[in-house]
Amino acid sequence: MKLVQIKGSAKPMEVCASMGMNDKYGGIELVHYTKIFLGLFEKYPYDMMIWETKQEGSKLFMSIRLSGYSLYDHKSPSHFDVQVDDLNEKLVIFKQESLPTETFWVKVDDYGDKYVATFLFPSEY
Repeated sequence: MKLVQIKGSAKPMEVCASMGMNDKYGGIELVHYTKIFLGLFEKYPYDMMIWETKQEGSKLFMSIRLSGYSLYDHKSPSHFDVQVDDLNEKLVIFKQESLPTETFWVKVDDYGDKYVATFLFPSEY
């Protein structure tokens, strides 16, 4: 996938998916999930997000919560950098009515000149 420039980040981001994720949700679903992720990452630049289905009454919701460290550099708001003291594992940042989906993660790694976001299942980590 091409590199995407994230608002507020000095580095571009490449988004990819594991083989398992691509096999199960490749195509239009993964494109949709990528758009959601990129929008959320601008507001919540964390290195891990967990996507899971939650039931409330008779309705199912896709819930996305943070589960990692902030990449925001508090000294310089114009770019992100790893701040190990900013761990967040509970904040739900997105909820939308959805069909049932298997729990998956988006893990963001710093490759020096770019960030790489990988969609994957917990069993593939």
